[in-house]
Amino acid sequence: MRVLRGQIVEVRFLDHCEGGGAPIDFTAFGRVLSIDKVSLTVAGWTYSDPRARQDPKDPNIKCFTILRSTVKSLYRLSRS
Repeated sequence: MRVLRGQIVEVRFLDHCEGGGAPIDFTAFGRVLSIDKVSLTVAGWTYSDPRARQDPKDPNIKCFTILRSTVKSLYRLSRS
């Protein structure tokens, strides 16, 4: 499935575990801020207007960068 910047997604992925335990299965929901061959960045707390500046370094935005190699599933929840 092709995912584009600005779309709303559900990402299920394996997160790291400190101390040698098994990776943890997590899910993140949000607007895609960036995507490349290595990772995708999803904002779960961001401006309502998708045309607003969507900078992951903005302190008003809460985002997660997920390595694509850890993604178990990725569902697009919006087309825009």
